[in-house]
Amino acid sequence: MMIPTVDSTRNTYNMQLLLNKLYHVVFPGPTGTGKSLNAANCLQYKMGDDCQYITLTFSAQTGANQT
Repeated sequence: MMIPTVDSTRNTYNMQLLLNKLYHVVFPGPTGTGKSLNAANCLQYKMGDDCQYITLTFSAQTGANQT
């Protein structure tokens, strides 16, 4: 369940705005701040059918060769 906050709404809006202008987007920040959830929410529900995406999951043991 996602509960929108001022920060999550701001980040989702900025991501949508940048992606619509064909810019690359990176969300840096500490662990547990909702970066992945905000990005997934924006891509799934805000961008429409014109946007295609692939989700990759990494862990501390994931290496460059595995990607």
